[in-house]
Amino acid sequence: MCDMNAITTLTAEEARHLVDNHQEECLCLNALEELQPRVAEELARFSGTLHLNGLGQLSLADAECLAEHEGELALDGLGELSEELACALMNCALETDQERRAQHDVEIQETIDWINDGAPIEALDSPPPHGQQPDPEPEVRPHKGGLSLNGLGELSERAAEALATCEGPLELNGLRSLPPDVARSLAANGHGVSLNGLADLDGEAAEHLADCEGVVSLNGLTELSDEAAASFASEDCRCESVTLESLATLSASAVVAFASREGMRNRVSLGGVIGLAADALNEYFDRCYGDDPPDEDDDLWLTVNVTRFELTQAQAKMLSGIRQEVQDRLNDGLWFFKLWLRDLRSNRPDEVIEELTHHRGPLELGLEELTDQQTEILAQRIEGRLCLNQLRAISDWQAGVFSRYQGRIELNGVAHLEYHAARLLAERKGTLTLYGLRNPSAEVDAVLRLNPDIRLPEFEEDDEEYRPPEDVEWWAS
Repeated sequence: MCDMNAITTLTAEEARHLVDNHQEECLCLNALEELQPRVAEELARFSGTLHLNGLGQLSLADAECLAEHEGELALDGLGELSEELACALMNCALETDQERRAQHDVEIQETIDWINDGAPIEALDSPPPHGQQPDPEPEVRPHKGGLSLNGLGELSERAAEALATCEGPLELNGLRSLPPDVARSLAANGHGVSLNGLADLDGEAAEHLADCEGVVSLNGLTELSDEAAASFASEDCRCESVTLESLATLSASAVVAFASREGMRNRVSLGGVIGLAADALNEYFDRCYGDDPPDEDDDLWLTVNVTRFELTQAQAKMLSGIRQEVQDRLNDGLWFFKLWLRDLRSNRPDEVIEELTHHRGPLELGLEELTDQQTEILAQRIEGRLCLNQLRAISDWQAGVFSRYQGRIELNGVAHLEYHAARLLAERKGTLTLYGLRNPSAEVDAVLRLNPDIRLPEFEEDDEEYRPPEDVEWWAS
């Protein structure tokens, strides 16, 4: 099979043959550093994801051809983008400032003439007819699909205005700064914008981004000002969701801002927030619930995702102790507070895990491997759901340890079980989910089904694999 990323040159005829015969959803030609004549026109016929990340430059003619492509288009090799090139890619034309002023002057004069001609007073609230309307121009459709330009380090307001017409999400993860006027232009895109390269965001830019109707991704921010938090938590915020997966701290004022917005808890992902102070949490719970304790089913909305930095033993101790600090404010404690460590990195992982075992709410560790010592430590937890959905396999010894754990265990990443491990797990008390299990032997299937607390995927005889029930959330993605 030909490696598409190894293709360094391509003629128009070869491009046509490639597009006509390529069966996969993604066509990656990242080794192409330039496009020969009519190649862009042929590649634009491909319906699916098109990656041309090796292109360091793009002519206006080629950009106009690629604008006809339907599907995600990745041009991460472009280091700069002029207004003209942005317009060509988006198949759009922007009015100049001079044209806007001229049109504004014409409309003002027409309004004056309309009034002088005896327009009735009650008609002044209605817009006047602005001259004879010209015949409508043929409809020009912008690029249909997402656009990735992660190689751009900066972007002008006019280029951003053109990109905002894209009928798909924008990826601009190379931008290191975001002036307010650029943020305002990008927010006009209703499909979302990814700006994960930003290290800071001022309040005015955040206010403009809050007008974007899609997903706004700001996963490079480690801090968020109170002003920016207020914009995203405002009733006027139009974002489908906001992701902030690298926040290392969040002020009490910012926490309160998010808590004050009804429904905002499910629209803002505050990953990595390990600096939440007890007073901030207290304010958060007050705003969310007042004197009413949460339902037990609410355990997923307040999640600490520690993902992009090393977790120290002291931080782990602080995280696991949050419940103790605020549980007196709630009748049944913080059962809904969940620690989700998708990528546990530490110089002393055993000590960190030991600290986390004191957390009595749900604990999810995104570990693909678990040592015997770490398994023994986790099994000493007093209570709370234990989620290890990234584990792909467990040994017989680990199964025996897990069989002693009293709380709910999720092992939805385990695809295969030996009979001895299955027998040990079947002896445990408490819920165990194994929704990732694939084609177990008859003996394994039989012994697991002896325990009604073990949740297994549904299986159809004609299917080649098990699948989780439709009403069960899939955590091993």
